[in-house]
Parts: sequence; C-alpha cells; structure tokens
Amino acid sequence: MTTPRAGTVREGRLEWATCAALTAIAIAIRVHRLTEWSVSDDEYWTWRSSLEFTWSNPRPLLFAANHYLISPVFGLRELGLRIIPAAAGIAAVPAVYTLLRRLDLRLEGLATAALIALSTWHVYWSQFARYYSLVFLFSALYGLALLGWLRRRRAGWLCLAAASGILAVLAHPSALPIVGSGALVVAGHEHAGSRRPGSMWPWAVALGAALVAALVRYGPVLARWSTHREYPWGHTSLPLALTFLDWMTAPVVLCALVGMAFWWRVERGPVPQIVVVSALLPTALFLGLSELMMVSASYLFAAAPFYFLAAGWLLARVAQSVAAPGRTPFVPGAVAVVVVASANLVGLASHFRDGGRLPWRDAAYALRPLTGARDSILAESRGQYLQFYVSQLPVSALPEDSLTLDRVVDRGGAPWVLVPRVDRAGFGYYERMLAEVYAWLDAHCKLTRDFTTPRLDFRRNELQLFRCRSGARETARGASLTARSK
Repeated sequence: MTTPRAGTVREGRLEWATCAALTAIAIAIRVHRLTEWSVSDDEYWTWRSSLEFTWSNPRPLLFAANHYLISPVFGLRELGLRIIPAAAGIAAVPAVYTLLRRLDLRLEGLATAALIALSTWHVYWSQFARYYSLVFLFSALYGLALLGWLRRRRAGWLCLAAASGILAVLAHPSALPIVGSGALVVAGHEHAGSRRPGSMWPWAVALGAALVAALVRYGPVLARWSTHREYPWGHTSLPLALTFLDWMTAPVVLCALVGMAFWWRVERGPVPQIVVVSALLPTALFLGLSELMMVSASYLFAAAPFYFLAAGWLLARVAQSVAAPGRTPFVPGAVAVVVVASANLVGLASHFRDGGRLPWRDAAYALRPLTGARDSILAESRGQYLQFYVSQLPVSALPEDSLTLDRVVDRGGAPWVLVPRVDRAGFGYYERMLAEVYAWLDAHCKLTRDFTTPRLDFRRNELQLFRCRSGARETARGASLTARSK
C-alpha cells in the first residue's frame, strides 16, 4: 500500500523529471543550427552597438554584456552574438516552473514551461541576436515575484521583483508597461489591505519617481519613434494584432483569454489581476500607440509570459477536472499541452529551414565573383549586412522611390539591385517602404537570382537580385518616346 507521503514524493520526482526533460528540449531546439543562420538586419545593429557600446544607449543590458563579457571570450560573430539570447531563452523554462512550484502551482508551472519550451516565437528570439529573450525572462520573473510577494509576504520575493523589473527595462523599454502595471496592482492591493492612513503615499512617491525617471530616460526615444512610421517593422493596429496572433498561435491565445476570465472569476484577488493586467494592458497600449508611432510586434513579447501562464493555468484546470478521482492529472495535462502546442509544429519546422531571417550571407558570397570593377550594388540600409561578410563589396544605398532609383541606375553603369521580399501574417513587410522600387524593378530590370529557402507556412524571407543596364534603359526610354510621338 502506498502512503500519501510516498505518493507525494513520487509525484514530485516525476514533476522535476518532466521539468528536466522540458529543459533538455528547450536546449536542443534553441541550440540546433544556432550559428548557421545569416546575421540579419537587427542582428547587425546588435553587433555595431556591442562593439561601440556606450551607457547612453536606451537598451544597454545586452550590449554591455556582449562588450565586456562575450567579445573577449567568443568574439562577436554568429555564436558570440546569439549566446546570451539563447541562454536566456533556455533559462526561462526551468525558472518559470521553479517559481510557480514555489507558489503551489506545480501543474500550472509544468504546462506553462512546456508551452514556452515549444513556442516558435520564443525559439525565434532565443536564436536571434537581440534582447527580447532577456525581456521575456526578466518580465516573467518580475510578474511571478510579485505573485510570490502577494502570497508569501517575504522580502526575498519583493527584492527579486525589483531586480527583475530593473533588468527587464534595461534590456528594452517595452518592459515598462509590464513593470508599471504590476506595480500598480500591488500598490492598490497594499492600500486596500492597510488600515493605516497615508499608507498609499510611499507607493505613490515610488511610482511617481519611477515615472519621471522613465520619461527622462525614454522620452526622447519615444519622440524619435513617433517621427518614423514608415519603417518596415512598424505595424498599425490590425497587422500588429494579426502578427501577434500568428506568432503566439491561435490555440494559445484562445486558451490564455479563457484562462484569464476563469482565473479572475474563481480567485478574485490580486494574483489573477496581475496576470490579466500584465497581459492585456501592454497589448492594448501598444495597439493604440501603433496608430501614432512605429510599433514592432516584438514589443508585445514582454507580455507573452502572462499569456503562456494564463493558458497553462487553464490547461491544468482542465486536466484536474477530467482526471479520475485519486489519480494524478499529469497524463491528461500532458495530452492537453501537446494538443495546444502542436500548433507550433509547422512554425518550428519552417524556422529550422531558414531561421526566420533573410540570407544576407548567401547573397554576399554570391555577389563577390559577380561584381566587376565598374559594377555597383544597390541594397537596403547601404548594404551593411552584406559588408558584414564581404567588406570589399561596392555597395550603395537603395533609394526608396522609383525616380531616384531611375536616375541612379542611368548614372551608375551596370548596377546590381538587391531587394528584400518578406511576407508576415498576410502582409508584405517592406511593402510600404519599397512599393515603388518593387514596381520599377519588375518593369525595367531582370531578375537574375533569388536567395531563399522555401518554408512550410505562409511566410517568406527572400532576397531578389536584379541586373539593371543603363544602356537598355536608354533604349527603352527612346522607344517609349517614339511610340508617344506617333
């Protein structure tokens, strides 16, 4: 006969073994082909900002770590640039489970950790040399530490929340709404539970000082972003919402929204309030701001831990409700997680075909033998991503309008034109910025080669190489004028 204590010990061992297996899966799919992907657009700027690091950068955490810790040991090529994002992505899986277990949410912790481990979006940012996996990790630790403070009332939880919140904001200011919304919920709860007059003043002063510091630090950044709305990665509300849904997958978002509603109804306390507010408030804020300034879907990644947590909570409750009396809900919980997480299979398979980024390295090495002494290459962002691999390439900036491009081609001998074609969630990533360029190239130049790996989903990451001859342009122009005169 098995005693209750023996059963509890066995369940605990099973849960830790499952956490270890999930961590191993997270390591495997975040390390797989980590150095094989080309350094892409934003990764190039991580390289530049890490080499030329200054503390005036509004996102200093990753760049400082790369500059002082990674560069002397690994250098700043593919591995060095991506090692911290990969480590942060891997650490998120056991960290989330461990903290939720401390809060007596063991099955919820396993379900949440599994959804994170198998998330295509999380894998993508774990393999991308940018700071968003750090934002995800520290935002998750911040929110869970606040839950620990509300449930356990120990100073260690509050210290962890403070440290994690500061690190999240230092990683990227998109964590500010997470930090602010969690602090507001805790402050409101503390004020409501205190009978001492003036108990709100310490919280109000602290929040006010934090708000002033944030405005001083990040106000100029927001002002600059508000003047650039045509950047390819800036979305308006509907494309932004569709991109978020596409990355998170519809089953996870649906489970998260249902989980938030039921958790709020069942518990009716500050714990579900922090989860709901930390998920929905930043989402609504960035959707609204997207109509005024450029907003990337990656800014919503800071809120993603709370969507995963709400979805994990719902799956755990479903498993507990269908499990036979006296039997562990582990098996039905695993089945529920597999069903929901299976929505990532196509995304993961596609990700491991092209890394979810443009093949600048392939294009750079292909252009090196093609360009002659008098040739020139027009490429987006002055071709700096090409020169990361082949510094001698004669690259110039690709104009964003057809009239300027027409003049440059006529004046430049026989240039090559390399343009990105990226599709995301049903809309073209560069369409607003390069629509005129695409039309002009299709009408006047010859597509000689495309650099892409076919995916299994509805996305495309392609570089198209066009050859444009000025002589042919003059002939075409003369023929057009002759036809008009007749």
